[in-house]
Amino acid sequence: MNKLEVIPLSELGRPRVDVVVNCSGVFRDLFVNQMLLLDRAIKLAAEQDEPDEMNFVRKHAKQQVGGRARCRGEGCVCGGG
Repeated sequence: MNKLEVIPLSELGRPRVDVVVNCSGVFRDLFVNQMLLLDRAIKLAAEQDEPDEMNFVRKHAKQQVGGRARCRGEGCVCGGG
């Protein structure tokens, strides 16, 4: 798998929830492509132009950068992305 797409909130039918990804060093080191895919998925969720109460990934990403998230197009880019 190497393609990601965001499910629209109208189709998802619930808020996007935030999760903690806790990977062992062995997994991180041996499965670099999967780690990059997880990173892309999280960034895609954070970049969606959705209300904070419907996208907790975006809400918490903005909080981590002190509410100073950069915006690209309609989405929010948090951290180094």
